[in-house]
Amino acid sequence: MQLTARPTTTTDVVQKLVNCVVGLAGHIYYTDQIRDMSTAIMDSACPLFASLSPISGKESPANEGDDGFDVKSASIWSLRMIKGVLSQGGGSVTLEEVWAGSEGALAGRESDVRMEYVDALTTHVRSEATGEEEQNDGRSLARFLNMIHVPIFNALKRGDAMPQDYWSIWVLVLVLFGAFRAMEAAKLLPVLWRMLETVSPTATPERQACMEAIFLGFLAVVADAFAIPDLKSAVSAVKYFSIWLRVGNRSTKDIRRMACFH
Repeated sequence: MQLTARPTTTTDVVQKLVNCVVGLAGHIYYTDQIRDMSTAIMDSACPLFASLSPISGKESPANEGDDGFDVKSASIWSLRMIKGVLSQGGGSVTLEEVWAGSEGALAGRESDVRMEYVDALTTHVRSEATGEEEQNDGRSLARFLNMIHVPIFNALKRGDAMPQDYWSIWVLVLVLFGAFRAMEAAKLLPVLWRMLETVSPTATPERQACMEAIFLGFLAVVADAFAIPDLKSAVSAVKYFSIWLRVGNRSTKDIRRMACFH
């Protein structure tokens, strides 16, 4: 099932289809129903997501002309459908099972798709009641976190990223940390550090400010969660150092060094 309807002319029809599928998910007839429904939706949606984030540097035929609009709208409706299904029983399906292969929607160029993706994924994370960290020694969760951090990095480093893109990533980061604490902190911090090392120095001042805010904000959240007063003090100090360093036209690397010194 692949949705290609134009929401400007058939929104009501597509919305009724989504409502129908979500309503079906609310009536569980067998154990793997949510898993099977999620798989069917994502099997059709993942090729759409991939076309929104071409890796060759060339435009995908699916994105050219009017068809590109269809791909975008189909991606959005697919994400709304998967969100609705997972809200009915997402705790019975692991994150890796549903989201593996969907990275293009998060890392691609469409901000609207990215926001819908974050909304659907965070709905699934919040519905988790399976103790995923304890399952298979946490290997499935570890693989999912490793997978999701790649498109997070790619979304943050986009030269055309807008404020809402950084906001979407920040919301996702907070939800993942709230659910998985130590594992998320250990896996995300190197990604954010790498972002500042490789991307921030060449970005516009506005993008640098957004990336530094995410990095420092995450450090502050970690400091509060794990009661690390020294880290919290360092983050507060760096906020002031950052302003001073920018006035002096110093680099992001200097800001991090100052934090370590402090």
